Amino acid sequence: MERTLERDTKADTVERWMSPAAMMVSYLPAEVALGFMEHREVNHLIVVEAGKIIGVVSKSHLLSAVLSPPRGLHRTVADVMKRHPPVVSSQDSVERATAQMRDRNVSFLPVLEAGRVVGALTSGDLLRALAAKLGLAS
Repeated sequence: MERTLERDTKADTVERWMSPAAMMVSYLPAEVALGFMEHREVNHLIVVEAGKIIGVVSKSHLLSAVLSPPRGLHRTVADVMKRHPPVVSSQDSVERATAQMRDRNVSFLPVLEAGRVVGALTSGDLLRALAAKLGLAS
């Protein structure tokens, strides 16, 4: 016999679980982006230009770029970022976002509404959603 759960539709959307977005412009030096990430306590940045998303960059990729000779300290965010990242809508289901992260092998998705960045969804956000669904949230 299949068990069904009553659903709170807002609780099942990306909007409910997303984190605030941390954004950066592409022309800044990679070490400046790392300092910004440390200050904001984030592991990913959404890279924007003229109000539009052009890429994403992770702390680990920035660290690798800065520490790799010979150009390390002269690299910009644009040199390191991943262009054309997958994105989700704030109204997408958590299940759809999870499938997209799995299928694209990423741990971070920018969240858009009407083409504008409104947040970010991380694997940690999805763990919080799962814990809540399982009744493990505090």
